Amino acid sequence: MILGAAEPVYVEMMAETVTAGDPTYTGPLAGVSLGLPVYHVTEPEVRAITDASVYQDQIALSEIAMETDKIWESIRAVRNRNSHA
Repeated sequence: MILGAAEPVYVEMMAETVTAGDPTYTGPLAGVSLGLPVYHVTEPEVRAITDASVYQDQIALSEIAMETDKIWESIRAVRNRNSHA
């Protein structure tokens, strides 16, 4: 799954939800582990496989305003946490 939220806390919650289940235990995915691989649209792995002109037109300007280091740290923490589960 590829996420595009701009806030690290939202990215982390969404990533956790689609990998291990809803961390708030309030939605339909409470306790339901989907185990989906999850990435952020600005991560180098995603950017490398995206058409450069599409990335430039659709994502590049938004990326400037994002705290990409914090976003990447959050999503990678979820991936690492759930790859060991």
